Formats: sequence, C-alpha cells, structure tokens
Amino acid sequence: MEMKAALLLGVAERTRPVSMTALMAAIGIARSNANWYQIRNTKPLAIVVIGGLISAALLTLLLFPLVFQWGYQIVQQQKFRGFKKTNFEDYEN
Repeated sequence: MEMKAALLLGVAERTRPVSMTALMAAIGIARSNANWYQIRNTKPLAIVVIGGLISAALLTLLLFPLVFQWGYQIVQQQKFRGFKKTNFEDYEN
C-alpha cells in the first residue's frame, strides 16, 4: 500500500472515535458547569480542558499524519540519494 493511501485510510478510520471522544468529553464538562453557583470556580478549568481536547483531536487527525508523511519522504529521499545507514556495530568496543 502506498504511504499516502495508508495515511488517508488511517485518518479516515480514526476520525470518528477521536472526534466522538473529544465531543462527549467537551459536552460533559460544559454540562457539569451548567450550575450557576459553580461557574465562577470551574469555568476557567473547563475552558482549558475543552481547548485541550479540541487541540488534541486536531493534532491527532491533521498534524501528526502530515509530520509522519514529511519524515517518511525525507527518509525515502536519503535512500534514493544513496546515503548509507549507520552501522552501530562498528562503534562497539
């Protein structure tokens, strides 16, 4: 399987579980802050947690596959140029 196709398949496979987890946690935290007497104490923490869930979902679904593809392309270019792999056995005592 080609790298781009594998990445697209992996992202498509993980989109629903990651988004549902982040969405349900965000709704649960927002719902727990619905009481008017708790808003003053827990609203800042809820905002941070919901922001973290959203950013983690975006990183998982968008940024990490792009970084992986970028790194894979660099490795493939080095193999094509003829760079030798480091043989760590040469450095042993």
